[in-house]
Amino acid sequence: MAWKIAPIKLSEIKRRKTPPFYDFIEHSVARGQAYRIGDDGYFIVAPEVSLMPRFVIELVLPEKAVIDEYQKLTFDLVERSSGMLWFDSTDYDSYDFAWRMRLPIRAGSPLFAWNHESRPKLPAMAGYKVELAAASDKNEASNLLTSFPQHRGGKSDKSIIDFHFDQKQLYVVKNNSHIAGAAILEDQVGNYASITVSIKQNEMNKGLATWFASELGQELWKKGKTLIAGMSSDVPASLHAVLKLNMRLVRQSFTAMIGSI
Repeated sequence: MAWKIAPIKLSEIKRRKTPPFYDFIEHSVARGQAYRIGDDGYFIVAPEVSLMPRFVIELVLPEKAVIDEYQKLTFDLVERSSGMLWFDSTDYDSYDFAWRMRLPIRAGSPLFAWNHESRPKLPAMAGYKVELAAASDKNEASNLLTSFPQHRGGKSDKSIIDFHFDQKQLYVVKNNSHIAGAAILEDQVGNYASITVSIKQNEMNKGLATWFASELGQELWKKGKTLIAGMSSDVPASLHAVLKLNMRLVRQSFTAMIGSI
């Protein structure tokens, strides 16, 4: 008998993902549409307005390696999504489905985690200091963090910055009282926090972003939390920073084309 597909509330699903997570995917999951597959499988489709518009962003199968069911599921997924699948290197069901259906796959963004034991000792940045943003810092920090596109890690609008400010997750780095950069540390489950950093144009190429991230990584570690960082393929500076900080690669993401509507 073919697996039955039915829409279901996200709250009725026991998700099998474990932290750390990609923050942009979790944002889409919270606003996405979930579907039950058979008795205990499911998939989640991201909303139209997201970084992964109508992608299947989480797939759990009732059973693996059932080729006839996989073939039918291909059509079911395409019917309810954009025909694209996103998954990471811990999503074994998605990988098995993509591999057995011979779907074309492309590598996406990696995800790195702070490694306290192997952190390097960076040169001091004389005159610079990291602070939790004050009310007087919020507008300038907002302009910095919304100045680059979402797909490169930027925030969509100032209301997002206001939320993180209220949650005491907005930080600034200052040079003699002048803001040189801003960052958000967004809490995740499992004592993780994802980072978004923006540095002023005239402060770039000094190693400031790497030093800023290092200071925040250490601050989180003291609180029993782990800094995580992801980046898109067109932001080589971010990759250079996490490698310089000896951060540990914990996940790699991929996209696969299921088909087209």
